[in-house]
Amino acid sequence: TLTGQILVAGTVVAVIGAVLAIRQRQPAPVLIYGLAAAVLAATAAPVGLRSRFLMLAFPLVVAYGTRLRGRLYTGALLVSAALLVAMSTLEFASWAVFP
Repeated sequence: TLTGQILVAGTVVAVIGAVLAIRQRQPAPVLIYGLAAAVLAATAAPVGLRSRFLMLAFPLVVAYGTRLRGRLYTGALLVSAALLVAMSTLEFASWAVFP
């Protein structure tokens, strides 16, 4: 289902982000906060690790952004903006409780 695919994608993004954040040697309080937020979201039974909870674990997402340069950064920015518009449209046009 789409929900299962979203949960798998969120988990993959969080794990890769955690590895990148650890390799970047982010400050300990920031890294611990990011990892704790991801773990809490992943272990929450009714919702799982969805993309909106990854935003709370922002150090894991920041680890992606600091690796991008030039055209790759511009491409990621455009894709993110397009996905934001698409997901917002889906949310406003849907009766779903959990997008």
